[in-house]
Amino acid sequence: MHKHLIAAAILKTMPRKYAKIGIVFKQRRSYEKIALSTLVSCWDLLRLILLFFSPQWTHFDKLIVAPQGVVKVKDNFAYVEKYEDLLAWPSTLVVIRSTRGVPTKRAKNLYDLTFVYVFVIFISFIITHLHCKKHLMSACQISCLTHIFKMLLIRKSNVFISDWNNPFSISCILAAKKRSIQSFELQHGVIHKNHPAYNFSSKKVQQISCDYLYYWMMPQNKSFISKLYPHEKQIYFKPTQHGTFLRKSSKSIDILFSLQDSNSSNFIEAFLPLIENMVKANIVIKPRRELSKKLRSRIYSQAPHVKVTSNNDFSALLKASYVHVSHSSTTLLDGALEKNLLNICFDFDGTALQRNPVIKDLLTNNQVVLITTKEDWLSLWSNLQT
Repeated sequence: MHKHLIAAAILKTMPRKYAKIGIVFKQRRSYEKIALSTLVSCWDLLRLILLFFSPQWTHFDKLIVAPQGVVKVKDNFAYVEKYEDLLAWPSTLVVIRSTRGVPTKRAKNLYDLTFVYVFVIFISFIITHLHCKKHLMSACQISCLTHIFKMLLIRKSNVFISDWNNPFSISCILAAKKRSIQSFELQHGVIHKNHPAYNFSSKKVQQISCDYLYYWMMPQNKSFISKLYPHEKQIYFKPTQHGTFLRKSSKSIDILFSLQDSNSSNFIEAFLPLIENMVKANIVIKPRRELSKKLRSRIYSQAPHVKVTSNNDFSALLKASYVHVSHSSTTLLDGALEKNLLNICFDFDGTALQRNPVIKDLLTNNQVVLITTKEDWLSLWSNLQT
């Protein structure tokens, strides 16, 4: 077990993200929301413990570990977006580790372990400082969480992981390996050779990764993934089309802009001049996370007719839109799945294809339109109006 912990501790995506306990609470949230999130998480933990000792526990044949953003709720059951046909909701137990607040909808099979996760980070933080060894941080988290997941997996069930390269998910994978249970990674976002979750020079990382990969889009040259998943471990899965389980709605949004965390401010500065005079168009901006007051005031002062939405059901937003615009976000992949939608990559700084190599494949398959200048945009919008 020790070698697995050391391997996990040196993963490049971990140290910066989980170096300090305070990072969980640095987001702009009120103390009331933090308290509410903690209470809900405590209640979910109690529900999970009671469920564990009940006969109903034997009904679950799948355990899903996923971030809040990919979990959807329908008919009081939770499922993972794009994988509705693969994961039967009533027999699926969904566990999420959310630091973004309380999920907007509850479900019978959905459990939010935010409180447990924060508590484990706190204990790991104390142990790390007592021993004065920073590399113990991830190892302590994984060790504690692995014991929790071993309890959840005491009865055999397949494990499905979305977003595998974090201590929470890796702990579940290690627990599954200890129980001789198969684990499957569900593709969330883009898989490419420069992604920190797949950019490894050694096959040792297989010790802490899932056994199989369900993927629905990768670059045509996917040899890089063989270090993590050999060819026989890769399973192509055609995702469910957007809107399959959504109420049919007419198009109400003319242009939908989806933002990323990494370049939100630069992207906003680039596209605001394009839309400031389009006062008759219904334009909606969907940030990945809450925008700062400075960015919001900039948007409303330069383009007061534009709306900023906090709606987390991105599938519904796409279905209601005529045009979708992003820079290099994985939302371009979501847009490629949606019918009757103009999917646009606005590469204002010439870095979109480098940030997201899969866009090249989308361009080849005519699933996205690439524009780089204001003139491109004005010409395209003029053609759409005629």
